[in-house]
Amino acid sequence: MKTEKKSCETCLYMATHEKCDGCLHTKEDYELFRNGSEMPPFRYLYYKDGNWLGRSMLYELTGKQNIVIGGTGEAEVNIKQKPSEVSKHLHYVAEQCGYIVGTLHKSRVNEADVVSLKISTSEGTFRLIWHDNQLDRIERLDQQGNIIDSFWDRQNIRDTLQTFDNSTDPLVSNYNDGLT
Repeated sequence: MKTEKKSCETCLYMATHEKCDGCLHTKEDYELFRNGSEMPPFRYLYYKDGNWLGRSMLYELTGKQNIVIGGTGEAEVNIKQKPSEVSKHLHYVAEQCGYIVGTLHKSRVNEADVVSLKISTSEGTFRLIWHDNQLDRIERLDQQGNIIDSFWDRQNIRDTLQTFDNSTDPLVSNYNDGLT
C-alpha cells in the first residue's frame, strides 16, 4: 500500500493511536508557537503507511482493543470477556449514562450454548450474541427488534482481513497466526 500524501487517515496508527503523541508537532514547535511564531506544518514524525482498518479489526478480534457499541466509548465490550462480565459492565454503564440493558438470555442452538444481551444506547439498540462463551456478533435492531444490519461479526471480519494487503504492518500481515 503506497500513499501519495501523508495524513492521519492514511496512517497505520490512525485507529489505534499507538504513536500519535508527538507525531504532528514537537515540543519545540509548541514552545515557538506560544512565543508568537507560526506553527509549522504537520510533521508526521511517526507516520507509517498502512491499513489502519485491518489493524483495528485484528485488535478487536484478539481483544487488544474494545468494540465500542455506543456513545464515545462508555458502552464497549471486549471479545475476551464472558457474557456475565459484559452484562455486569454494561449494566453499570447504563446506570451512569442512561442506557437500557436487558438480561442475559440463554438457549441452545445447533448443539451450541447461545447467550444474548440487548442494549439500547444513544446510537440505537443492539443485540450481542455469544456462541459457547465467544462473542460471535453484534446486531443493530430497529424499534420492533428486527435486525437492521450486522454491527460487528467475527466471521465477516476474518473474511475481510483475508482480502487486505497488510504487508506493511508486521502485526497484521500474519493475522491468521494465533487466531482461533
